[in-house]
Amino acid sequence: MVLGLLWCNFSYAETITLNKCKRIGKIKMDQTKEKHYFTIDYTNKELTEVVIHTNEWVTQMKKMRDENPDTVLETMPTNKTVITKMDIYHNDKIIVNAKSENDLGLAIEYQDATIDLETFIVSTSYKLYNKRKSKYDLDVSSQKQCILKK
Repeated sequence: MVLGLLWCNFSYAETITLNKCKRIGKIKMDQTKEKHYFTIDYTNKELTEVVIHTNEWVTQMKKMRDENPDTVLETMPTNKTVITKMDIYHNDKIIVNAKSENDLGLAIEYQDATIDLETFIVSTSYKLYNKRKSKYDLDVSSQKQCILKK
């Protein structure tokens, strides 16, 4: 009975944070990131992904962007902290689905996330559509294992 009450409290919490996210199969977090976590806000139907990159990653991304002017790379963020907000379009006791679409001028950024609340596995996809070339320059997906922040 106690477990049932704990599960009910968890499933109806207004905000849940999953932290220490790392790619499935990896022992350590990605070396380009200092922190990576997700916050599920049920009240506002919003999923927020926060990535805090290392200084080395920021320097490398700025260099790559500067070496490739007039390409879709110039729209890529080079901030140390990247915060992405996605709209939750489905949630139940087991799965949360969210997505976002951002017009970046030369490109359109599409992001999707599915969170399994039983295993705390987050599946994400990121697509960057180049308007000039009428094609996707980036199309990546990954799965991350996170820990429920208590």
